[in-house]
Amino acid sequence: RPNMGALYLAGEVNRTRRHQAWIQDLNHTSYHELVEENIEWFNPDFIGISTTTPYYYWWSNFAKHLKHNHPNIKLIAGGPHATVKPEDCGMFDHVVIGEGEKALVNIMDGKGATLNYGVPVRNLDELAGPDWTCLDMKRYGINQEGHKTMTILSSRSCSQNCMFCTKNILGKVQRIQSNERTIEEIKKLKDKYGYDSFYFLDDCFTENRSRVFDLCQRLQPLKISFRATSRTDYVTKELIQSMIDGGMRSISYGLEHMDDKVLEATQKQNKASNNRFAVLLAKDRGLKVRGSFILNLPGATKESMYKCLEFAQESNMDFADYYSLIAYPGTPLWERPGDYGAEITDKSYNFFQTAGRTNVRYRGQDLDEFYEIADDIRKKWKEFKGSEVPWESKK
Repeated sequence: RPNMGALYLAGEVNRTRRHQAWIQDLNHTSYHELVEENIEWFNPDFIGISTTTPYYYWWSNFAKHLKHNHPNIKLIAGGPHATVKPEDCGMFDHVVIGEGEKALVNIMDGKGATLNYGVPVRNLDELAGPDWTCLDMKRYGINQEGHKTMTILSSRSCSQNCMFCTKNILGKVQRIQSNERTIEEIKKLKDKYGYDSFYFLDDCFTENRSRVFDLCQRLQPLKISFRATSRTDYVTKELIQSMIDGGMRSISYGLEHMDDKVLEATQKQNKASNNRFAVLLAKDRGLKVRGSFILNLPGATKESMYKCLEFAQESNMDFADYYSLIAYPGTPLWERPGDYGAEITDKSYNFFQTAGRTNVRYRGQDLDEFYEIADDIRKKWKEFKGSEVPWESKK
């Protein structure tokens, strides 16, 4: 899937007609091609790098390498890590904190400082939007139930405050682009590039129900399918049916846990009964359901962790992820671990969500025992689905 942030930045830069943006995706372009061939060919004045915490050592060393070999090119850091830890970006000439569209144009216009603060744009329709012409679109697409699928965004951030989430980087409340704009982008991707399926990457697609009802009604004539993400307490029978009528074929829920005390301690502001209702409703309506759990949340016990597995099995969830909690910079957990009875055992940034390990420990907790439980839950889920890669299972 493409880097949506880079596409939006390119769109804003190219709209000025004073500058030209060019995207290099190192998932598809080799390091040698970028450094030895493409930089020489394009001869850029600036190179921007998207920074995420788990890849800190990669992008920081890459920036140092670029600066050593191309000292005249100005380097710009943006993205989540640069926003919450700008002091880690000393190898860059400019650092963008927050949303980057307007700040990046200012830097390229010669108005930039070392630290550049991006103010969240209230009206997302004012932005140029993603510039798909900067990519070789033949390289991109998810196979979603046999359909050529492209990712899309119709909102930014959400209005909740879960203790493990970095969403405040994009603002404390959700901002939504107009449904007219969303339909326009879908039509362009369908007509020009042949995509007939879409994955909405919104943090919470269903936060504003009225806009979802309207959008799904507008989607019906387009005959597309889509996947979206939702909190379970936003789900109603009417909302699910509207989304199905608009083309939804699968839904992802951030369930986190199946224990009310754990959800409360996590500041999730939700109930396990809502999780149960939303999953069973979606399954009853024929949707594929993906649920994500975080096993070692504050207050979690061995029993509550296994309740997550038991519910996924009882409901015959199509996909389930069992993550270990990771404290990342910019989250309430990172800033105030003591509020959750926790300590951060490792601040080296070298933790990946899919690796199954944690950098969080609670008072008196035996991490080896937790790892045994977590590994056993993941093993039992694979056995239940009858596959070592349960996301591919037909069961």
